Amino acid sequence: MKKRGFTIIELMIATAIFSVILLLCMAAIMQITRLYYRGVTQANTQEVARAILDEFSQAVQFSNNEIFVPSGDEANPAGPEVPVGEDPLSFICLGNKRYSFMLDRQLVSSNPSESSKQVSAALWVDSPKSDDGTPLGCASAVSAQSLDLTDQNEIDASDGVELLDENMRITQLEVTPAAPDSDAIWNIAVTVVYGDQDLLENPDGNRVQCKPSGPGVEFCAISEISTTVRRRVE
Repeated sequence: MKKRGFTIIELMIATAIFSVILLLCMAAIMQITRLYYRGVTQANTQEVARAILDEFSQAVQFSNNEIFVPSGDEANPAGPEVPVGEDPLSFICLGNKRYSFMLDRQLVSSNPSESSKQVSAALWVDSPKSDDGTPLGCASAVSAQSLDLTDQNEIDASDGVELLDENMRITQLEVTPAAPDSDAIWNIAVTVVYGDQDLLENPDGNRVQCKPSGPGVEFCAISEISTTVRRRVE
C-alpha cells in the first residue's frame, strides 16, 4: 500500500497561510500594546494635571493673603500670557507660596537639552523666607519675582518641590479673577502635556497638540483642566 505525503505546493500554501495568521496576531498584539501605553500615559498626565489644579485651588481658597499674578505690565489684569519668542519664565504667588514655571518646556531632570526645549525644573513651588525664617509672602521683593529655573544652585537653595513628572510640560497656567472688581472668585486653568518635542505640533500657532499618527504617538498625551473657586478666607 502506497503512502501519500504532502506535496511541496501544499506545504508552501500551508506555510503562507500560517505566516499571514502570525502577522495578523503580531499586528493585533502591537495595537493592543499601543492602546495600553496610550491609556497609561493619558491617565498619568490627567493625574498630574488634577494634582496641580488641586494645589492651586487650595492655595486660592484658604489664603487670605495677596494673590499676585504678573502679566508684564503695571495694571496686572490677569494671567501670565507669554508672547511667542519671549522669555517663557514666569511665576504666580499665592499667599506664602511662589510658583515659578516655564511654559512649553519639558521636564528632564538629567542633562536637559536647551535645543529640545528641556529644563531641569518646569513648575517649581517654594516658600520664600527671611533670614530668621519668617514667610515673606507675595508682597516682598524676593517673592515678587520668579525663581531662576535655569540656575540649578538657586533651585537647590530654594528648598522647593517640582510639581510636574518627568517628560511633562505645561503649556497653559492661568489664575484669573472672575470679575475685574472682585477678589472673591477666581478661575484656574492648567494644561499639562506629556511627550518629546517631535511628538507635538502647533498647527494653529496657539494650542499645542499631539501628532495624530507616527511612531511613538502612544507616548504623547494632553490634559486640559479648569475650575472656578471661591476664597473662603476674607
